[in-house]
This record gives sequence, structure tokens and C-alpha cells, in this order.
Amino acid sequence: MKIWMLITTEKCLKVDTLTLEDYDDKIRAYVKGEQRKWEPVQMVTKRKGIKSDCAKFIFGEAVFNKKAVDLLRPLIEEQAEFLPLLHEEHELFYVNVTSRQDFVDMSNPVQQKISIGFFSEYVHILPNKIDTSIHIFRMPQHKSRIYVSDTFKSEVEKNKLKGFEFVLIWDTENLEEMRKEKLKQYDLYYGKISSRPQLPFTDALHKVKYEGKHIRRDDKIFIYQNNSLLFGNISEDEIIDWGELVFIPPLFFDLEWIVYDEPNVDCQQ
Repeated sequence: MKIWMLITTEKCLKVDTLTLEDYDDKIRAYVKGEQRKWEPVQMVTKRKGIKSDCAKFIFGEAVFNKKAVDLLRPLIEEQAEFLPLLHEEHELFYVNVTSRQDFVDMSNPVQQKISIGFFSEYVHILPNKIDTSIHIFRMPQHKSRIYVSDTFKSEVEKNKLKGFEFVLIWDTENLEEMRKEKLKQYDLYYGKISSRPQLPFTDALHKVKYEGKHIRRDDKIFIYQNNSLLFGNISEDEIIDWGELVFIPPLFFDLEWIVYDEPNVDCQQ
């Protein structure tokens, strides 16, 4: 049995709320139980992308179109809510994943880098604790991620739904071999990271503002969006607190920053 992390392809439709307040006061408030009644939220297109049956939104949050909902509802209707959104072109639904699983072996909490973004994942799990009847779920260790089963992935592929992408996280039939293979991949990954340009802050910031790059140092990240320089603090649960930096701490000028071609994360401000 394999467990996958659900993400979207880079070229699919990308949407966002009109304002950050719409996300905080409506979507997030409903998901956290602070608001009992769902109010459809107005969404806008950030990138038309290629034809897809899901939309890129905030990392770890799912938006499906009606075709995907109709095809996947029989499999996951007890594990998620399909909440209507407002959009001028597409019939979209916010997928509120309500099911939870917890099978990470926290007596041996080793984490390793995975193949996307800046993220890591726990290596050791307890396969006998996996509920095989649950096909989409979240986990307490990484609440901002959505995980799916092989069955879910097969349904997407069988129905040729577009825009979905799956990152293999665990294979219960091949855990030790998979761990060794991952370690090889991590060595390659960090080799690439170490070979990326690391520049003094002033030079790195120039690439952000004028070349469309973004830069990161530890849990600090800078991007340039909508004619504004945005600064983010990356928390342990992978949520990034974005804002405009009014004052640049002098320490930043003493550090070298890693330069990336494009952001691996979405931001709202």
C-alpha cells in the first residue's frame, strides 16, 4: 500500500480569494469551526494555465471542479466536504478534508527531505495503524498537507482528471528499500542545493526585484509580487506568515542567501 501527498501541477489553473480577509474570515474560520455556516467565497483567476480539473490555491488546500467532485465524491464523500465557490468562469469547490489518520512512529521521529518545496517528512510509520478505508486525510504531524491512498490516485488516473499530481511518501510493502532510495535522492538534492548561488543580501535582493528570483535563508524567504517586496517567516507546520518588510535587520546583510528560480510556495497578503 502506498500513501501519497496530493498537490497540483505547476501549469494548472491557479486561483485566489479577492482578499486575505476573505480567506481568514470565511474559509479558514469555517474549517477551524469558528463559523458554522458556509458562505461561498468569490475566487479570482491568478493564472489561466492549461485545462485542469483542480486548481492551485494555497499549499495543502484543495480546489476541485464539478467534474472532479462528481467522479470522486463516491469514494471520499464521508471524508471531505465539497463547498461551493464563486468564480466567473469555472464551477469550483473548496474541498474541506475532515478525516484524520495518525500512523507515524513518534518513538523514532526521524524526518527526511522530500522531493518538493522545502519540506521534510517522517520516515518511520506503523502500517498496522493505517485505516485502509480512508482515501483522503490529514495528519497531526503536518496539518497543512493532504494525503491520499493508492485508490484515490487510481480513480484520478482512470478518469483522466487533469491537474492532479502525487508525491509518494510511504510504501508499506517496501519501507526499508524506500528509505534507502530516499536517502540517495536527498544526497542528490542537497548536492544541488549546495551548488545553487549563495549571494550577499544586497546582490540577492537585486535578483528578487529585477530578475523574478526568490531567496531563502533558513526559515526566512523573500519574493517580489504585485510590485511589493514580501518577506515570509516559515513556521514548523509549513505555514508562511507574509508581510511587507519595512525595516531590514542589519543581520540580513551579514548572511548569504540561496537563490531559487521561482517560488515553491503560494502567498497571500
